[in-house]
Amino acid sequence: MKLSVKNSLYAALIMASLSVGLLSNVALANTPPPELQCMEDALGETLCAPREYGASIRKDQLGNIVCALGDCARDPLGQLQCAKKTNGKVMRSRLGDVKCEGGCEEPTANMCQNAEDIFK
Repeated sequence: MKLSVKNSLYAALIMASLSVGLLSNVALANTPPPELQCMEDALGETLCAPREYGASIRKDQLGNIVCALGDCARDPLGQLQCAKKTNGKVMRSRLGDVKCEGGCEEPTANMCQNAEDIFK
């Protein structure tokens, strides 16, 4: 009898795990894939970094969402500087100067993609 109770408990645990997994898949159906970096703006619109691997999404000094093809860092003045190269890396010197692979550029809102457009 103990063996069947133990088996029943295992079966109940497995069924509960499966149902939680199925429900979480349903809840995630309209969310961006995990490899996409996305943020919600003040109006509730979801914006995502470009689909290219290594793209960045950040908030600028004014709180606006901006995107770039590569990684980003803040310079000594607090401005975001991002690598121009897709998946480009950014390094900061001891003095705080930002050096970017492929050169640096400021990220822009135009580089961001609306999440609704991604799922069309």
